[in-house]
Order: sequence, then structure tokens, then C-alpha cells
Amino acid sequence: MNAVETCKQVKTVVQLLKQYSMGERSFSQSILNGADLRQHDLENIVLSNSTLLNINLEKANLSGADFSSSEMLLANLNFATLNRANLSCAVLVEANLASAVLNGCQLEQAQLEQATLANACLENVRLQDANLQRSNLENCNLSGSILDRSDLRKANLDGAVLDGASLIGAEMKRASLCNTSCKRVNLSQAHLRKADLEGATFEDASFEEANLVGVDFTEVNLERVNFQQATMLGADLEGKQLERTNFSGALLSFADVSKCRLRAANFEQADMRGINLLESDLARATLDRTILWGANLGQTDLKGTTFKNADLKGATLGRSDISNGDFSHSIAIRANFRGVRGIQACLSDVDLERVDLREAYLAKSNLSGANLSYADLRQTNLSYCNLRGANLGNTYLGQTTLSGASYDHHTQFTDGFDPISAGMIGMDE
Repeated sequence: MNAVETCKQVKTVVQLLKQYSMGERSFSQSILNGADLRQHDLENIVLSNSTLLNINLEKANLSGADFSSSEMLLANLNFATLNRANLSCAVLVEANLASAVLNGCQLEQAQLEQATLANACLENVRLQDANLQRSNLENCNLSGSILDRSDLRKANLDGAVLDGASLIGAEMKRASLCNTSCKRVNLSQAHLRKADLEGATFEDASFEEANLVGVDFTEVNLERVNFQQATMLGADLEGKQLERTNFSGALLSFADVSKCRLRAANFEQADMRGINLLESDLARATLDRTILWGANLGQTDLKGTTFKNADLKGATLGRSDISNGDFSHSIAIRANFRGVRGIQACLSDVDLERVDLREAYLAKSNLSGANLSYADLRQTNLSYCNLRGANLGNTYLGQTTLSGASYDHHTQFTDGFDPISAGMIGMDE
């Protein structure tokens, strides 16, 4: 017997029940290994710092009980009532708490590795820093509970209810949350690498600064979710409804966000290298200061979308509608704008060197100060555009429509080009 156990008082079930019936409630530091207390009413009992290995408390009433810092390895608490009980720092490894009622319970720093909590009621429970690795939480109710920094790696949360719960900084690598309800859940800074979220609902949830690498979102409800500064490298979001979603500062490199509804979404300062946004609706979205190297925005609705100070080197926007969009001060060297439609688009001070603008329709757009050197403008419509201060040196202008476009003495043209013959209007005073 070690030094800690020598301070503990060995109790028999008969002794404990007799003293409890006489009004005694404090039994701290007891040793009750293997005790059978099934179905007993032990409300408000204090068994803190006790050794209760393999104890049987099935269907017992333990509301308000104190088991803090107790060793309860393999304990049976199946169908037990533990409302407002204190189990903080308790060792409940492989314990059975299936269908138990633990509303308002304290479980901070509890050791629940491989424990069974299936169908348990855990509303408004405090589980900060708890170890729930490989635990079974299937169909349990964790609404409003706090699981900040908890360890849920490989835990089974299928069918669970986590509405309004807080899991800030939780470790959830390879956890299973299939068909889980996670409305308004806070998963900021949580690690969900390769977690299974199939069929889960995350309406109004926050994944701010979360690690979501390798997560498949194809069968997940993500309405009004916050992905600010989340790591979503290679994420699959194809076809999702993500209107007004916040992706600001997120890492979305090589993610598949094709055919999505992203109206008014915020991607400001996001890293979107190699992202696939083919055929998505990004009308009125914000992509200011984003990195979009080699991104695919082909056939995308970009009406009213802003790309101010964005880096679009090598990006593809072919056949997209950029009408009323704002690309001012962005970099789009070698980008593909072939066939874009952009009535009254703002492309002022944009670096469009070697850009493919063939067959584009940019009537009434603002390209003042833009660098179009070596750009391909064949069959491009630039009628009534503002080209003051633009650089069109060495630009390919075959069948380019420039009637009504304005220029000034700062505008640079390919040697031999006559702007007046092309129907342009000089604006020098």
C-alpha cells in the first residue's frame, strides 16, 4: 500500500450506507474497490480523493456528489444520475457512463479515455482540459457545455448534440462527428485534421484559426460559418451554400470551392493559391489583398466583387463576369481574362502585363494607370474605357474596339499606333 493509500479509510458498503443513513455525507479518501452500490440514493455524498476501482453505481442517484480527484477506473455509472456532481480530475478511464444524466456536472481535467458516454445527458457540463481520447459519446447531449482544450482525438461523437458548446483549442484529430448537431458551436483554434463530419450541421459555428486540413465538407451544412484564419489546405467545399461566410485570413490553398454560392463572402487577406472557384457565385464578395496565384475563377460571377491589392499572377478568370468589380492596384501578370465581361469594372493601376484579354468586353471600364504591356487585346472591346496613364506598349491590338476610349499624354502606345484613327478621345488640357 503506497503513501497516499495509507491515509485512506477502507469502507465496506454496509458501513458507508449505515453512516449515510445517519446523516453523514463526507467519506473522502475512502477505498471502495469493487463496491456494489447499484440503485442507491447517495445524493450529495462526498467521496473525493477516493479509490473506487470497478465500483458499481448503476442507476444510483448521485446528484450533487463529489468524486473530485478520485480513481474510478472501470466504474459502472450506467443510467446513474449525476446532476451538478463534481468529477473534476477524476480518473474514469474505460468507465461506463452510458445513458447517465450529468447536467451541470464538473468534469474539468477528468480522465475519460475510452470511457462510454453514449446517450448520456451532459448539458452545460464543464469539461475543460478533459481527456476523452477514443471515448464513445455517440448520441449524447453536450448542449452548452465547455470542452475547451479537451482531448477528443479519435472520439466517437456521431449523432451527438453540441449546440452552443465551446471547444476552443480542442484536439479532435480523426474524431467522428457524423450527423452531429453543432449549431453555434465555437471550435476556434480546434484541431480537426482528418475528422469525419459527414452529415453534421454547423450553422452559425466558428472555426476561427481552426486546423481543418484533410476535412471533407461535401455532406456538411455550413450556413453562416466563420472560417476566419482557419487552415483549410486542400479542403473540399464543392457546391456548398456559403453566402456571407467569413474566410478572411484563411489558408485555402488548393481547396475545391467550385460551384459554390459565396455572395458577399469575405476572403480578405486569404491565401488562395491554386484554389478552384470554377462556376461559383462570388457576386459582391471581398477578395482584397488575397493571394490567388494560379487560382481558377473561370466562368465565375464576380459582379461587384473587389480584388483591391490582390495578387492574381497566373490566375484564370476566363468567361467570368467582372462588371462593377474593383481590381485596383492588383497584380495580374500572365493571368487569363479571355472572354471576361466587365462593364464599368475598375482596373486602375492594375499590372496586367502579358495578360490574355482576347474577346473580353470591358466597355466603360476604368483602366487608368494600368500596365497592359505585351497583353493580348485581340477582339477586345474597350469602348469608352478610361485609359489615361495606361501602358499599352507592345500590346497586341488586332480588331480591338477603342472607340470613345479616353487617353492622355501619359498613355503609352505601341510604336506606330494612332489613337485618333482608332476613335479614341484625347483628354489632355
